[in-house]
Amino acid sequence: MSNNCVFCNIDKKNYIFENNHFFVVLDKNPITKWHCLIVSKLHFNNIFDANISIFNNLWDVLQFLITSFKNKYWFEDFNILHASWKNAQQSVGHLHIHFVPRYKNDNLDLWIKNKK
Repeated sequence: MSNNCVFCNIDKKNYIFENNHFFVVLDKNPITKWHCLIVSKLHFNNIFDANISIFNNLWDVLQFLITSFKNKYWFEDFNILHASWKNAQQSVGHLHIHFVPRYKNDNLDLWIKNKK
């Protein structure tokens, strides 16, 4: 745990879901309705610092989000986004994954465009 890390200091009352290694909170700057973050409970700077064994717990979180969460909030599809390190646009040095619900005609395009 890092005292100056914004994710290490999230109050548990804001958790939507948690298991042994991850918790889920709503994103403060959502790009779609119910955009949330899957955050590791232990402070890892990025995905490469984490022990592979914690990722079994990530599957549990995804199962929750794509079943009960999906049924409650009626999104149609979803994107899972992650960035490790500065050049990949990682904005917070703590392992987290964006879960972005998608809706018909949401006009959100998250795919990279080829620059010619």
